[in-house]
Amino acid sequence: MSTLNLLASFLALAGWIALALFGFQALKKRPGAARKAGAAAATILVGTLAFYATDRSGTAASPSVKAAAPQPAAPAPATASAPYIDVQAKVTGPYTVEFAADTNLPDGAVLAVDLGLADQKPDDVAIGTGFERFVVSGGKVSGTIDGTRRVMPANSTLPAGTYDVEVSFHPLWEENRALATHLKIDDSLVGTDRVELAASGESAAVAQMREQNQKWVMANVGAGTPWNESDYVRRFGTYKELRLESGNPDVLKMYYFPDLDMTFMVNVLKNEIAVWRMGKAHR
Repeated sequence: MSTLNLLASFLALAGWIALALFGFQALKKRPGAARKAGAAAATILVGTLAFYATDRSGTAASPSVKAAAPQPAAPAPATASAPYIDVQAKVTGPYTVEFAADTNLPDGAVLAVDLGLADQKPDDVAIGTGFERFVVSGGKVSGTIDGTRRVMPANSTLPAGTYDVEVSFHPLWEENRALATHLKIDDSLVGTDRVELAASGESAAVAQMREQNQKWVMANVGAGTPWNESDYVRRFGTYKELRLESGNPDVLKMYYFPDLDMTFMVNVLKNEIAVWRMGKAHR
């Protein structure tokens, strides 16, 4: 028990003793003393009860004072939106696409826009168009992509298929570096939309196979490579012999492979390839 509680108990005991003594005097018919005894006892009892109430709660109770209502937490400060590019594209012809992009990048940001065959693997030959530059103005860029220009691979024609219209912000471009540093953009930001192009009508699978085979020829065939007719037919299909326009036709033959779209000049005396050409060639 605490010291304060002991003191309260002593005061209560003293009050009851005083009440008993003065009550005894009242019994001797001294009403004034009885009244004094009652007042003293009441004072001591009220003080004691008030003390206990204060000791339990830490403050005296007051019916007119209400606890303050809890205040709502201050809202968190708003954060800036992450940079984005939202693209919408519409086919307007066999090779053409109109696009419109919305972005929260500031005016002056330079974006690259291109068209690429969808779902190509990293080691596939890229099929599509080279990029064009567009400058953001009022949070927008728009224009037309012509699939007959800047075609990849060079001198090829786009096949029919699904294409990604890609609009991208490259932070390492010289014209974008200061802006990228200010906005803390470290990686390229890309927005895409997909379209179906009729293009040449040739299937994308056939075009991809041709591009892969051409890539193999460029990496493995040169002047002096042995001519193995059966192996080349197995790889690239049947060939057609074209007219030779320069050289001895008894020594040099021009073999064109339609599925490969390449021509080999073959020295039949040495049984080796002299040179290869893209498309049909006569010399």
